[in-house]
Amino acid sequence: MLVRVRCPRCGQVAEYEPTGEELKAAEEKGLSSIAFCHGDHVLVIYFDAEGAVRRTLLFKSAGPAGAVEPGMTFSDLRSLLGDERLALALSALVAGGHVVLASSSEPLALEVSSALRALSAHPDARVEVVERPEELGSLQDRPPGTIIVVSKDVLAGAGDLGRAVVIDLEERGRPKLTRKEKKGLKALLKALEEAGSLEGEGAKVAFLKDKLGRFREFLSKALKALEEHERIGEPALIRMVKPGMKKEELDLLYFMLEEFRGVPVSKKVARGLSELGF
Repeated sequence: MLVRVRCPRCGQVAEYEPTGEELKAAEEKGLSSIAFCHGDHVLVIYFDAEGAVRRTLLFKSAGPAGAVEPGMTFSDLRSLLGDERLALALSALVAGGHVVLASSSEPLALEVSSALRALSAHPDARVEVVERPEELGSLQDRPPGTIIVVSKDVLAGAGDLGRAVVIDLEERGRPKLTRKEKKGLKALLKALEEAGSLEGEGAKVAFLKDKLGRFREFLSKALKALEEHERIGEPALIRMVKPGMKKEELDLLYFMLEEFRGVPVSKKVARGLSELGF
C-alpha cells in the first residue's frame, strides 16, 4: 500500500509505504501520520488504515535544532496538539518544568518545540534532541523549561519521566484532563480561546505571551514568598501574590507549584482563601 499526496507548496509528490504498526495504529486511533521535509517547509500528512490521506498540514521548516523562529502558527499548534495538551505544555514551561515531544518525524517535533519555546519565552528554555533512552537520565539535571525531542522508540524505552509533560505528536486519541487538571488549567485554557479569537498571528501571539508573562510573574512572587515564609499555606503568601488575581489564576498558580515545582499546597490555603473572600 502506497500513500501519495502532492505538496501544495512546491508541487512535489510525496510517497510513503506505511509499516504494519502504523496501519494498526491508524485502525485503532483513526489516523496515523508521517512528515516530509521539503527544504524550507515540512508537509505532514494524516492517513487512515486504508492508506487514504485524510488531512495535511504545512509548516515552515525549523532548520537546525538551534533555530528560534517558529514557522508553525499559533492556530497550527492548537490544531496539532489540542488546547488541553497545549495548556499542559505551556504551564510546565512557564513553571520551569520539562516537556518531552515524541514523534517519528524529527522536523515536525522541532517545529513544535520552536513554537512552544517562542510562546513560553522562558529565559532558560532550550531544545535538546535525545537519541537513546539512557541519554534522558534525570530530567532534573536539565535547565528549567527544557524541551526534549525524542523518537517514539526512545520514548518507549525511557521508563518513568516523573513530572515531565510527555506529548506523542502522532497520538490522535488525546487523553482527557483530570478534574484537578481542568481546574488548574482553566485560566490558561481560557487564554488560548481568547487568543484564538483575535485577528492576525501577531495579535494572537502577543496576547498569549502577555498572559503567560502574567502567570510567570505570579509564580515568581509566590516562590519568593515561599523562601521567606517557608509554607505555602500562610495567608501572608496569598496576600503577597493575590493583588489583581482572579480565582482561576490562583488555581493555576497552585497547580504549577504542585505539579512542576513539587510544592504541596497545605490545608491552610483553604482557610486563607476563605478569609480573603474566595
